[in-house]
Amino acid sequence: MLDVFGRFFKVSVILYIALGVVHVFAARYYPDLTGIIKRINILVGLLFAYNLSAWLLKNGICKVNAFLASASFFIYVSHGLISGKILKLAYVAIRPASSISLLAVYISVIIITVGLLLLTFYLLRRYAPETLKVIAGRK
Repeated sequence: MLDVFGRFFKVSVILYIALGVVHVFAARYYPDLTGIIKRINILVGLLFAYNLSAWLLKNGICKVNAFLASASFFIYVSHGLISGKILKLAYVAIRPASSISLLAVYISVIIITVGLLLLTFYLLRRYAPETLKVIAGRK
């Protein structure tokens, strides 16, 4: 898989950045197109993220963390259930007045969501492993 996707590393980097710029431009001038551009960018982003992580591992820059690797599917499946609610709560509580503060709220929500889900995964794995297996689709 690394060989197949690795051939598209440079293309995925260029496309991911270009689609991000196009999305910002379209949001201002062609808002009807942003949904399509965003979905394409998500697909390209997946290819980019896969290639980037493979490159980091291959070059010894990063190492696999067993806990994070085992929690990744759980986070993937469950982040959508809580991230929107946390974002709304944070937005109401903080009421960002500028683009920078809105970006800070958004980044904070990502960190909080992942942190809460990692804690939940840890607690489920430690105290209710059978429940975790059912929730994570391993049984």
